[in-house]
Amino acid sequence: MANNHHPKDEAYLSSVIPKRIRLFEEIQAEQLEQLQSRPHDPIKITLLPDGIEKEGRRWETSPMDIAVQISKGLAKSALVSSVNHVLWDMNRPLEELPIRMAEFGVLHRNEDSGALGGMTRVRRFVQDDAHIFCRVDQVEEEVKGVLDFIDYVYRIFGFTYELTLSTRPKDHIGDLETWAKAENDLEKALDDFGKPWVIKEGDGAFYGPKIDITVSDARNRKFQCATIQLDFQLPACFKLKYLSEKNEMEAPVMIHSAVLGSIERMFAILLEHYKGIWPFWLSPRQAIVCSLSEDCSSYAKQVQKQINEVGYYVDIDESDRSLRKKVADARDAPYNYILVVGQKEVATGQVTVRLREDPEGRKDLPEMSIESLLDEFKFKTVNFL
Repeated sequence: MANNHHPKDEAYLSSVIPKRIRLFEEIQAEQLEQLQSRPHDPIKITLLPDGIEKEGRRWETSPMDIAVQISKGLAKSALVSSVNHVLWDMNRPLEELPIRMAEFGVLHRNEDSGALGGMTRVRRFVQDDAHIFCRVDQVEEEVKGVLDFIDYVYRIFGFTYELTLSTRPKDHIGDLETWAKAENDLEKALDDFGKPWVIKEGDGAFYGPKIDITVSDARNRKFQCATIQLDFQLPACFKLKYLSEKNEMEAPVMIHSAVLGSIERMFAILLEHYKGIWPFWLSPRQAIVCSLSEDCSSYAKQVQKQINEVGYYVDIDESDRSLRKKVADARDAPYNYILVVGQKEVATGQVTVRLREDPEGRKDLPEMSIESLLDEFKFKTVNFL
C-alpha cells in the first residue's frame, strides 16, 4: 500500500509526539508527587466473602496490589474490582479525588435545517468535554482551577469575555437545599476569580447551576463557548460513591466543563476574530520559499526540507513567474513569512525574509541564516505570537 503521508505531516508528528510524551510524563510525575505527599498510614482491607484481611496503606494501595498478594494469576486476569460494592479500576489507589477526565468527543444534534449556519451551528461537531469528580469541599478550588484555565486559553487568543451564573430552572431534579449549596459554591468561585459576572435566573441545566463564558467575534456577535456546570444530581442517580477519609462511602460531586466548546464553532469565531490573518503559531501557512530562478530550486528545496524537519509548515513556489508576482500572491494567501532565495542566498546559505505583516510596520527583514530564522519561529510559537 502506498504511503500517502505528506512530508509536513511526518515532520509535524515527529515534533509533536515527543512533546506530548514529555507533557504526559510531567503530569504523571506531578500526580505521583501529590500522592506521595498524602498520609500513608496502615489500613486493613477485608476481602469478601471469606473475610480475610490484607495489609495496605492509605493513598497508596490499589486493588491490583491486593490481587498480587492473593495470586499472580488473579492479578494477571482481573479486569475490575469492587470496593465497598463500587466498581473500581484495578490500578487506582483506594482513595484518590479529584479525578479529572477529558476527551475530544464527537456529538450529534438534530438541528432544524433553518437553524444551521456555516460552522457556528452544525449537526455533527467535536467538543472538548471534561468531567471532574471531587469531594464537596473541593468544589470551589476545582471550579476556580477551570476558570483559570479558560482565562489562560482565551488570553492567548486575545478574547474578551463575559461571565454569567445561570441558576435553578423551573424544570429541575434534586432538592432545593442541594441546589442552593451548588449555586453558593459557584458564586464563591466567581468572586475569588475576581472578574465581573452577572446572574441569569432560571437558565441553569436541569441537573445543576452553571457558569457560561460568552465571547464576541469581530462583528460583535456573541457566542457561548466555555461552560462550567456543577452537578450534585447525576452522581446520585448513577449511585457513584467514593471512600472518604472517615472510611465511609459518600457521593462525589461532578463538574462538567468545556473550554473551546464546539471546535467547529470556535474555529469560525477565530476566523472572524483574526479576520483570516492567523498568528504564526496557529497559521496553516506559516512560510513559503520563493526561488528567484530555476538555478536556485535545489537550494529552495533544501531550505524547505530544513524547516519542515523541525515541524513548521512551509510551501515552495518554483514557478517561472516574476518574484514580484510570487511575493504578492504569497502575501495575499496569506503566508506569515515569505523566504526569497536567489544566487546571493545560495552562496551565503541564507534567506531574504519578506513579511506578510508586522506589528512594527516592517515588510522586510535582513538576510537571515536558517538557524536564526528557526529561532524566530520558535520564539513566536512558544509565546503564541
